[in-house]
Amino acid sequence: MSDMISGKEWTPFVNNSKESASLEVLKAWVGKQNNNTMLIDLPWSMGIYIDQYDRLCPSHFVGITALEQITLVIQPRFPDVDVGTMFIEAAASGFLDLEKSFACRPEESLDVPNDDFSKDLTLIQVLAYLATLSRFVERHLRKDFVKVRENLSGRIRGRILIADQLRHNVSRGLEHRMMCDYSVMSCDALENRILKAALETASRWLDSVPGLTPGKERTWINCARAALAEVPNYTPQARDWQQVRKHGLMHAYARPLALARMILSRLRVNHDGRVINIGKVTPFYLDMNQLFEAWTGVWLVKAGINPQAQTERTLKIADQSITFRPDYIFTNRDNDEYKGIVLDAKYKPVYTEDTGKKHEIINADVYQVLAYSHLLNLTSAGTNLPQIVEAWLIFPDKSSAEPFKNAEDSWKNRKNRNESPSTPSIYFGIFGIPMPGSKSP
Repeated sequence: MSDMISGKEWTPFVNNSKESASLEVLKAWVGKQNNNTMLIDLPWSMGIYIDQYDRLCPSHFVGITALEQITLVIQPRFPDVDVGTMFIEAAASGFLDLEKSFACRPEESLDVPNDDFSKDLTLIQVLAYLATLSRFVERHLRKDFVKVRENLSGRIRGRILIADQLRHNVSRGLEHRMMCDYSVMSCDALENRILKAALETASRWLDSVPGLTPGKERTWINCARAALAEVPNYTPQARDWQQVRKHGLMHAYARPLALARMILSRLRVNHDGRVINIGKVTPFYLDMNQLFEAWTGVWLVKAGINPQAQTERTLKIADQSITFRPDYIFTNRDNDEYKGIVLDAKYKPVYTEDTGKKHEIINADVYQVLAYSHLLNLTSAGTNLPQIVEAWLIFPDKSSAEPFKNAEDSWKNRKNRNESPSTPSIYFGIFGIPMPGSKSP
């Protein structure tokens, strides 16, 4: 087993005697890279970088990976935040792009003791698979021709199996029966059997998690079960992964099969029906930046807002084009006048719940959201689009067991809670959106 380091996103690694040598190896790897700032956005290294105090830190990814023969296990930094609820709400709403925010390497596996692999990370794996599968079966589930051998009565279908007919029917005086071989269209294909096996394993694991309240993930499970109803239960074998088809007409199967392999590599249904952790983990990551941006969209909808997410705009200047994508744009009606508002969500280490410090505004973030405001106004000039009059930076606020409670009133009173100055033409402010609190008792 390789050396292992555990940590939390946006939190410096603890330099203890046990992990000191491994940390030095990783710092040396970071030092060899050309641009330290670009490392923050590299998912398969968990975005590790060296901060201003010469400390090694992971950035905004959670999951598990291997780097320089060292296993990195990165967990969410907020211990009381219900990441599962965030993921479920964000994925169900459509604000979260699953393909961009979550990925795995199904051909690889790492040995990780169960104590070091929290239920939060396993929950993320399970939810990512269920959300992906439910979307997949709605439009990409394929049927295939399946051979059927049947002893029919009073009719013929397909071709007659002469040798079997003589052996089983003619020799017994059953001339009214016919041994036939024919093909039918069915969902009972190897690929679908594997998807169903991972589905049932993931569902049983969810049932075994104490304190987990059934939610929208049950809709994903029911949707997938209904689509795979005619597929028999199956226990996948190691050789199956060499036989599955995921190219050509079956290319849409590549991602759900990869995530199914991730689930089946981690969890297994025991002989008594219990789900056990095998101890093997497929490397994977979840981009917490994108998850928080999607959670922001969910919260805005709960606050009675219908935001446009990641709307691409292009501004032409001479022979050049500037393309930009603000996180959220929406229109607010104020005294029968429609005004535009732009939001930029920042999931950054700017809030510490233990000290109660307020958000620290970073200049670059302010410049970015204000630049969005002015660029949007330039692109909307001469059109019916409303002018942007407010620009807001959105940060994660304290966790709450009821994050949507009074959301509409909270947003309406946003300026009363804001202490940031406004610009002459655009009101600028910061706003904290509550994270969902843990449901565990």
